[in-house]
This record gives sequence, structure tokens and C-alpha cells, in this order.
Amino acid sequence: MINPDNEHKIEIGSSCEKVISKIWQQNSSIRDLTFVKYRYEPRALPRDKIFKDRHIKVSQPENLTEWLKTTEASLPPGYNLGIFSRVHLENGSIAHLPLMDFDDYYLPISSESPQIIMERLKRVTGEKAGFILQSDRSYHYYGVNLLNGTAAWRKWMYKAILTSIVQGEGQPDKQVAHERYIAHSLLQGGAVLRITTGTRWNVVPTVVAMF
Repeated sequence: MINPDNEHKIEIGSSCEKVISKIWQQNSSIRDLTFVKYRYEPRALPRDKIFKDRHIKVSQPENLTEWLKTTEASLPPGYNLGIFSRVHLENGSIAHLPLMDFDDYYLPISSESPQIIMERLKRVTGEKAGFILQSDRSYHYYGVNLLNGTAAWRKWMYKAILTSIVQGEGQPDKQVAHERYIAHSLLQGGAVLRITTGTRWNVVPTVVAMF
């Protein structure tokens, strides 16, 4: 449940770590979050083979900053740390964070892309509050409101596919959400977004827009 006494918005330029902390503060029902150590392998199929035995649960939000620093420093060469969408609640049930990666071909880094993302998420998936973060070449999304249960999360992911924009007869749809990301997420039972730089990326994702 969202805490109505605590405004969810944060400063533009904030790191994904601060976004995660804010979402955790806003959802007091979360018992623990799960992070994933992973190695990026282009065109890997399926990703659940890469993530096997690399899930780490964290249940102390006040220690998150220090834990992330220590964990990132201990990563094997070539590995990244990501946030996993599946969370455990205090009542023992499962929920998911709405996490999404976007198509960098149709939505390159620009002043217009975050606005397109927000409009499509609001209209198609019903999102009401969240953060758009800029990565190296694309954008990530963190929703504030939890999705209760795996069925609700899967439905949300399917809706995300429909955020594509129909451009007219004879023209291909303009993809918004990244379809391969969605497919991998559904295969592995949860979505993952990178929060470290690793060896492939030079930039930690940071907030460029929110609603």
C-alpha cells in the first residue's frame, strides 16, 4: 500500500538506488527486495539460465546504500547487479514492481522520448506514478504501485507490449516497450533492470522524468 503521507517524487538526476529506496519507503508492506547478479549475454535464450542461483534477498532498507556498495565491489568481472521485480510482502504473499526497458531504436535518447513513454504507460497500462530513468542508450521505468501477484504482473507485461504506436497503413508499428525484454522477463518469472555499470555500460541509470 502506498503511504499517503510521503510524496513519492524525487530530484531529477537521482540514481536508481534512490528510486528503489523511495519505492520501498512508499510501500510499507514490502518485507524484502531481491537483487540479481548477472552477466549480460546478447541474444541469450533464456536468461533464467544466467540468473540461476544468483538471487539475493535484502530486508533492511536503511542499510541499502552500504549493502549496494559492498555487493557491487564484490561482483565477478563482467557481472552487473540488477533489481528483480518480484518482492515478498509482510503477509507472506508475492507482488511485483512494475519494471520496464524501452526500445532504443524507436525511442532514442531525446527530449521527447520520456514524454512518449509516460503517455503510453498511463494510457495503456494504467500506471499512475513512476520514474523514467535514462540508461546508456535507452530508458528504464520503475512504477511506484505494486502489482499484486504473478497473474497481475503478467497481465501488466502483456499490456506493455500494446504500448506500441500504430503509424499508419504500410508502416511498421513504433515500439515503445522492448519486446525481447518482456519475453525474457516472462520466461524467467520476473523482470530485471540494471543498477550498476559493469563492463559493458558506462552510465548508472538516473531519473529524467516522473509522474
